[in-house]
Formats: sequence, C-alpha cells, structure tokens
Amino acid sequence: MGSTLTTIGFFLALFGAALICYAFALQWGSRWAGASNVTFRRALGLLVAMAVARTVLKIAYQVALSPTVSTGTAAQLGLLAIQLFVICAIVSRGFRLTMGRAFLACLPMLVPAIVFSSLMLFVVRPYVLEAYVIARTPWRRRLWAHM
Repeated sequence: MGSTLTTIGFFLALFGAALICYAFALQWGSRWAGASNVTFRRALGLLVAMAVARTVLKIAYQVALSPTVSTGTAAQLGLLAIQLFVICAIVSRGFRLTMGRAFLACLPMLVPAIVFSSLMLFVVRPYVLEAYVIARTPWRRRLWAHM
C-alpha cells in the first residue's frame, strides 16, 4: 500500500511540475509574441481550456469514426492539425493575438513537452512501471526461457 501511495504521489508531483512549466512556457511565449495582458493565472486558465478542448476533440474523433474504420496515419495527422488549430485559437482569444502570433506563443511549450516526455521515457518507465522482481528461482528460469 505504501509503495502505491508513493507512486501516486510521484505522478501527482510530476503532473503539477509539468503544469507549472507549461504555464510558464505559455506565459513567456505570449510575451515573446507581443501580448500585453499576460499573467500566470491567465496562462494556467488557458492550459485548462486547452486540455478540455483536446479531450472533447478526441472523444468526438472516436465517436465520429465507426469501429470498423481503421484510424490510419492520415486520420491521426488530421486530428493533430485540428488540435493545433484549436489550441492556437484558444491562445489567440485568451491573449488577443493573431493566429500567427498565437502559434509563436505556443512554440515555447515544446520545451517542457520534450523534457517531460524524455523523463517519462527514460526514468519513470524503466524504474517505476517495469520494475518487478521474480521471487523464486524455478519461475525465473521458466520466464526467462519464454523471453
């Protein structure tokens, strides 16, 4: 039970750190793009609006496609383009920027995305999600024989 709570606490701390980093990146990017009414609270609110919009888009995407239709690369790229447009529209509306400047304001958010993705890939996955020990020797031999 303690190990599970530690893992949940770790993921919540990582999520909070990512949210703060994304908000600072959006705030910095908006200032860089020339927005005048930039606050941390507004950037955080826009991040929540972006998350809600992306979730709604993903649900609509899943509902619109029937289970028999394969979701290929073209469909995934189309969803990504729509999400990018919606995110830029939210930033444009929230900071009163043009769509081009809103896109520039979103570019610094790639830095925390790359940092936290690599953290999840190289640290969390090997040490938290895939960390298990085979207790007894007979099972160890059987399991390693099948790998």
